[in-house]
Amino acid sequence: MGRESGTTRENVRARPGADEGASFRASMRPPLADHPIFGRSLDELEADPADAGPFASGHTAWLHRIRRVPLWALDDDDIALLLSRGRGGLPVLLLALHRLDEDPLRRTTMPPGPLLLVVAAVEDARWRDAARGACETMLRVIAAADGQTADPLVRDELALAAERFAEMLDSKGGSPP
Repeated sequence: MGRESGTTRENVRARPGADEGASFRASMRPPLADHPIFGRSLDELEADPADAGPFASGHTAWLHRIRRVPLWALDDDDIALLLSRGRGGLPVLLLALHRLDEDPLRRTTMPPGPLLLVVAAVEDARWRDAARGACETMLRVIAAADGQTADPLVRDELALAAERFAEMLDSKGGSPP
């Protein structure tokens, strides 16, 4: 029937406006989807992808599932889980900073709540691998969040984190902005 009515595959491609749907879908892709790091999954980035095994459940199954998802597609809970479990390395840390730079008080459903507190709790050794700019971004995000929150416990945690990151920045050969 397609051949008699003139709607062959070739005709559909050649018709004006036939490609509008593809260009619309391409325009809806987030900018990080084409990034050389954030456009790939942890399994693609790491040399030794892990296998969850047949009996994985709970957080273990979740961790292994999100390892196959492109980094840009991870939500804040995924990022918080990876960072709190010491997984994902520098790419996940930088993705978290990118998101926090947009909104310093992004919330997760996991304790301690704000993604910023999860990122601030990442061990110093992982931050030492990060560039000086990452520490500067973290200090800027902490300062922005401090002005937006009224929670005294969060403010205390942010003050301790600011002190810690200022010391790290000093050790990297610079002074806080």
